[in-house]
Amino acid sequence: MASTTKPSGTKKTFAGKPQPKFEKYAKNAPPITDTKNSANPYEQRRMSPSTTNSPTPKPFLANPIKPIKQETTRTSTQSAKPFRVEEPTRKVNERRTEDKFAAPRSSSSSLNATSRNQPKPYFHKEDSSGNIIPHKVFGFYEAGRSLYTKSIFPGFAPFEERLIQQGNDEYREIDPRRSKLGAAVAKGATNVGIRQGDIVLYLGISHGYTSSFVSDMVGKEGVVFGVDPAPRVIRDATFLSQKRTNIIPLLASANQPEEYIGRVCMADIVYQDIAQRNQADIFIRNCDLFLKKGGYGLLAVKARSIDIKKKPKDIFNETRLELEKHFTVIDFRLLDPFEKDHCMIIVKK
Repeated sequence: MASTTKPSGTKKTFAGKPQPKFEKYAKNAPPITDTKNSANPYEQRRMSPSTTNSPTPKPFLANPIKPIKQETTRTSTQSAKPFRVEEPTRKVNERRTEDKFAAPRSSSSSLNATSRNQPKPYFHKEDSSGNIIPHKVFGFYEAGRSLYTKSIFPGFAPFEERLIQQGNDEYREIDPRRSKLGAAVAKGATNVGIRQGDIVLYLGISHGYTSSFVSDMVGKEGVVFGVDPAPRVIRDATFLSQKRTNIIPLLASANQPEEYIGRVCMADIVYQDIAQRNQADIFIRNCDLFLKKGGYGLLAVKARSIDIKKKPKDIFNETRLELEKHFTVIDFRLLDPFEKDHCMIIVKK
């Protein structure tokens, strides 16, 4: 029987594989004891730490990793190069007494620096004197190309809108990109039907941005009933009504007018801005129940909420034909580019 003893010349194995041969590299490498007087720094690093007084050498890396420096806050005691601290931007409601229509100043003035952050004005007419003048639509005012309403509660800007002081009156700027009523006026609507002392039923009051300007238009003698089914936005509208006392928020659904039929009186204006598939049907039922004879209705149509597949113009025409069966349509305005795929239809009962 053959012996199983390994021959003496067999090389050791590691993990089942033969150990690599390093003999040819060892032949060319100089002995470690000879590297003391060698001029090659790489060979000097091969020396044992015990044979020198130098500290333990660090491992050699081909691409050393640089440590990330942590940012530290400079103190007044540290000698560092002075750096520029920019002045914090002031809030919009803190610039109430500034007039952007005043005479131009130098480029270094704080007014010109802050006016660049203001939204670009939209309207077309401009008074040569730069004063705020009445607009052709009742309740609106204009200066340059911006739209305003006269505030009945001066000094209160709940939405950080721009305030202008002229004489004893204060005016609030309305942004057509945030208000469909402002967008309709900016697009050329000549009559929205709202007058001082009117009772307005606002369907879809949301946080109360547009309704706050409607409350300026109807004055302290008028009332704005705001209906919305979302508790969160009704909470915000309730906070708004604590300052603007002519706004009355109601937590209810405009699709079920029977819920608030005992809490809302007959209205001179019905304004609707909701995202429902049956927007026209909701508007017609509320107008039949609450709109006075000779009153006005304003319907902001959202085409994408009705049918996302149809073209918006086709939806607008269908809605207009449906309203013409019950009311007299007196105005129709597309709200682009302020509100994409939206239109405003104004009717009279």
